Amino acid sequence: MAVLPVDHPLADHATLTGPDLADDPLVFFPRAAGSHAHDKNLRPLVEAGYRPRIVQEGNNWTTILHLVGEGLGVTIAPRSATFTAPQTVRIVPLTETTATTTVYVAHRVDDDRALVRNFLALLPKDDARASGPEDRTAYAAADLDVVPEITAATTEARSDIGSG
Repeated sequence: MAVLPVDHPLADHATLTGPDLADDPLVFFPRAAGSHAHDKNLRPLVEAGYRPRIVQEGNNWTTILHLVGEGLGVTIAPRSATFTAPQTVRIVPLTETTATTTVYVAHRVDDDRALVRNFLALLPKDDARASGPEDRTAYAAADLDVVPEITAATTEARSDIGSG
């Protein structure tokens, strides 16, 4: 997702691409905080042949989104990072990117608690990705932190950083 200040010239677009953001300064987290996630989130720019120009760093997404809202630049964030975005930013889906996040949710097969059922219900099913044993279900469009496979039932979730 592209995150821009509400008064940014592109804030009213329905979708954006990496090249649309190429000339904008970026607010981002330090690469040392997570090189894999750092690279994945910058992929829409890099795929299009642009070198990101990071002008301000923040230690977490909340800080980054608020810095964007104050006009220090724009950012590219996973959808889950935008759920608590301030009113001073506009969140615009990115297209023309292959950037995704893979999530593994581990849970007990026989765990029927409402909390588990409700959480799993938030992950839209994508039967095309389903594979493996019966207790393995594939989902799309959830972008949470990765939890390693540690129990009998594992759910794989994928999310576009862009929209398609």
